[in-house]
Amino acid sequence: SESIVRALLEGRDVATRIHGPSVKMHMYLMAGIVSQGWKLDFVGSLDSHETFKKDWSQLNALAAEYGPELTEQFDATLGRHNTTNSDPHGARASMVALLRARTDLRHSLCRMLVPDYSCFGYSAQNCFDGSALPPAVAPS
Repeated sequence: SESIVRALLEGRDVATRIHGPSVKMHMYLMAGIVSQGWKLDFVGSLDSHETFKKDWSQLNALAAEYGPELTEQFDATLGRHNTTNSDPHGARASMVALLRARTDLRHSLCRMLVPDYSCFGYSAQNCFDGSALPPAVAPS
């Protein structure tokens, strides 16, 4: 966990031999993408069922410009990560424990994430004070 946080903070590649280079694509910051000239056509929210339905509908309307194959109804069974969500290797628990124990690393990571928190309308203070972290769980 610490090596991943340090790699992010130092701008080094966080790709692993297990997950390959696509893992870094998932971790790119929105602020970095925007600063490179990319425009966000839409920012949706998954905070509630009502918001999700409205935002999914709006996203489909935008996606229709690129082809009908992108406008299918949302299928909650697709894209589920039941195995990884259950944290079989303890990666999530390890990261939570690290960020709770090492406020120096958490604060550095939060400083880097402030633009993303702002971009998506969340309070960065929740990152700094640790309340954005899920409850501590013992590694499995």
